[in-house]
Amino acid sequence: MKSDHNHTQHCQATGHTGTATGAAPRTGIWLPLACAVHCLGMPLLVAAAPALTGHVQQLAWIEWGTLALALWLGYKQLWPGYQVHKNGWSLGVAVAGGATFVVGILAHDWHLDAMHTPLMVAGSLLLATGFWLNYRAQKAQVANCC
Repeated sequence: MKSDHNHTQHCQATGHTGTATGAAPRTGIWLPLACAVHCLGMPLLVAAAPALTGHVQQLAWIEWGTLALALWLGYKQLWPGYQVHKNGWSLGVAVAGGATFVVGILAHDWHLDAMHTPLMVAGSLLLATGFWLNYRAQKAQVANCC
């Protein structure tokens, strides 16, 4: 721990506990990556089993649910992290990922089916990158405080 008394008081006042680990930060990183793997694998599954194609198209609620979960994780992790470390990159990249994800979901409604998977994968990777940048910034902030 740093010997500077004012620095220690600042760390305690801003709520630093000495760790940036836990289930929520890791979930924020791995969930979008799992989504990207799903998005890349789903076309292979559909190509291998044409009988599933109609059912897959009816599961858009899963994509909206995944987006809702990502927004909730962002609210719980990205915004509080930004308020502590003031690194706007993590928040900006995640917001860009969320927006790309939404456009990917809407690609079906706009009859741009060929763009659906690339946009969903790009959005998922951007979201994961935003959560990862936030995690790294929080760890750096904790290292400076404790």
